[in-house]
Amino acid sequence: MPLTLNLLHEQQFLLKQSKRDPLKLGLYALGGVAALFVLYYGYRFAQSSAVDSELSARKAEWAKQEPAARAAETQETEYTARVATAALVAKRIDNRFYWGPLLGTLLKAIPPTVQIVNFNGTNETHADKVTLTLEGVVTGDVPRLVADKFRGELTGALGKTYQGVETSFRSLDESSGSVTFNGKTTPTAHFTIEVKMNKPGAEPAATPAAPARARR
Repeated sequence: MPLTLNLLHEQQFLLKQSKRDPLKLGLYALGGVAALFVLYYGYRFAQSSAVDSELSARKAEWAKQEPAARAAETQETEYTARVATAALVAKRIDNRFYWGPLLGTLLKAIPPTVQIVNFNGTNETHADKVTLTLEGVVTGDVPRLVADKFRGELTGALGKTYQGVETSFRSLDESSGSVTFNGKTTPTAHFTIEVKMNKPGAEPAATPAAPARARR
């Protein structure tokens, strides 16, 4: 059996020991970690650059679209104001009150024994009712009864067309004068009648409910 001698075993042992040196291993590990960090930060930097580029592109696009957006907002405000004005005008048109048909109804309701000397009508914008004031002279054997009968007939005639008709005397005074009607001299009375009625589209006033009676 041949005999083998290794005269360099000490140098080989030292070389192995130097390769296993903890300091060198730590430096290698630290270098690897540093390389990983460099790669990570490079990747993040690339992402950040892409985001910055996208942001710059969005800003440039917004700078181009911003004037159009502001113009659109201005137009929207103008259109909204126009629509509101048109709706208000349409509401006023729908709720307008025609005096012609009312005067025609009054002419038909006035009997020969009644003469209207003054007519006044008001149609306030924010009121729910139209108000009329009729001043006149009535004649008859009992002029006060004739005036009250005329008021009732006027209420019925207006109630056929209008809602919420209310009539009341502001004044009803017998006068010392007299007139000749159908060959007969009869006394006269002066009256002032106030008439109120709902405007078109206005809800009639609710009638208050009668109190409940207690059962015995």
